Amino acid sequence: MIEVDPSAMPKADVYALCISAVVPRPIALVSSAGGGDGAVNVAPYSYFNIVGHDPPMVAVGMCRSGARGGARKDSFANIEATG
Repeated sequence: MIEVDPSAMPKADVYALCISAVVPRPIALVSSAGGGDGAVNVAPYSYFNIVGHDPPMVAVGMCRSGARGGARKDSFANIEATG
């Protein structure tokens, strides 16, 4: 057995570990409309799963983007702006 302490790992390594834990990794396409201009955005998300069937519910995990300096991804910003 190997013990893994995510708090002692670089964030990039924790991300790599998480996305490698489930294979094949299903992808959800999330669509949203921009708050100001109404532009449509469709983006792939791998952090999602079904959480119930009555009523049907799907949960999507939206993280901030390291590639954007910690800023919200477009889907996250759009959904937050439009409710």
